[in-house]
Amino acid sequence: MKFLLEATFLAFLAFAGASDITDCADSENRGRPLCIIDIHKHAEEDQVLEEVYVCPNNDEASNVTSNLIITCIIVKDNLEEDGGEATIQAGGVGFEYVEIDLKSKESQGLDYHIEVFTEDDGDDPDDPDDPDDPDDPDDPDDPDDPDDPDDPDDPDDPDDPDDSNGAK
Repeated sequence: MKFLLEATFLAFLAFAGASDITDCADSENRGRPLCIIDIHKHAEEDQVLEEVYVCPNNDEASNVTSNLIITCIIVKDNLEEDGGEATIQAGGVGFEYVEIDLKSKESQGLDYHIEVFTEDDGDDPDDPDDPDDPDDPDDPDDPDDPDDPDDPDDPDDPDDPDDSNGAK
C-alpha cells in the first residue's frame, strides 16, 4: 500500500510544475482527436497569467457526442525559454474529461498547444478499414453480399446439398 501511494505521488509530481505534459495510455496509438487548441496570451510586465482549460468543453465547437475515455494528453509549451507550468488538475487519461491548469512565469505570457485524444470507437464512417462498416463490399460476413461463399440462401452454391441448382 505504501509503495502504491509513493508511486501515485511521484506520478503526480511528474506533472506538477512541468511546462510540457505527455501522458498516453498507449504510446503507439494515441486514439482519435477529441480536443485540439492553441492558447496564446500576452502578459504585461510583472503579470502572471493563469488559464484553466477543460476538455471536452461544451462551450466550444467540438466533436464530443458521447462520454468517451481519454487515452492521451499532450501539452506543449511553445515558448523557447521555460514559459510556465502546466498541471493536470482533474480527470486525465482513463477519465471522460481533463482539466489543465496553465500558469505563466512573470511577464512571459502563455503559448501552449494542447491535444487530447480519446478511444477509437471503431465507428468512423470515413475509415476504409473499419470492420463494422455496413457498406463495406469486402466484408465476408455481409449477408447481402452476392459473392459470400457462406451465404445459406445462395441459389447457385455448388456445395449446398439442398440447392436444386447446385452442381452435385
